[in-house]
Order: sequence, then C-alpha cells, then structure tokens
Amino acid sequence: MVIKNVIKISDFIDQALTDNDGMLIRTEIDKLWNNNYQEVILDFNHISYFTTDFFSASLCYYLSFMSVCGLFRLITFDNIPKWAMHTFFTSIKRKELL
Repeated sequence: MVIKNVIKISDFIDQALTDNDGMLIRTEIDKLWNNNYQEVILDFNHISYFTTDFFSASLCYYLSFMSVCGLFRLITFDNIPKWAMHTFFTSIKRKELL
C-alpha cells in the first residue's frame, strides 16, 4: 500500500519564487518521506507565480540521487498551470547542464 500525503504549498509560501521558498517546501517533502510517506502530492492551488529558482531548490535537488522518472513516481503535481510545469522542466534542463 502506498502512503500519500498532501502539501498545500500556499500553507507555507505565497508564491513559488525564491530559493528560500523552495527550501521551505523541500523541508516539508523531507519530513513526509522521513515519516514513510512514499508519495507526496504538491497542491499549488492559490500559487500564481513560479520561477526556476524555486523549482531548483525544492525539487531539482532530488535529481542528484534519483532520475526524473523516479521523482515523478514520488511527487504528484496538483493545481499547477501548464506554463508552470514548463518552468519546472526548464529547471530540470538547467540541472542537467551543471
């Protein structure tokens, strides 16, 4: 059985803009994974601004020790605009170039 939990991004930050915003969300993801939640749902409802800095600090960090496919098996995106997902994929490409 897969244990899931939801992180409502707007409970922690107003917008997904900075490295610090990303670190706050990464800390919340880590707390859940450390408590045996295998799948985390990130609910971006009420978040309207996104940057690559946010995604680099929050999610691309995990690409240091797992694949993009592995990350997508563990993280589900909810209520996120398509253009924001494009920003996330741009962050992945930047990580791959480092």
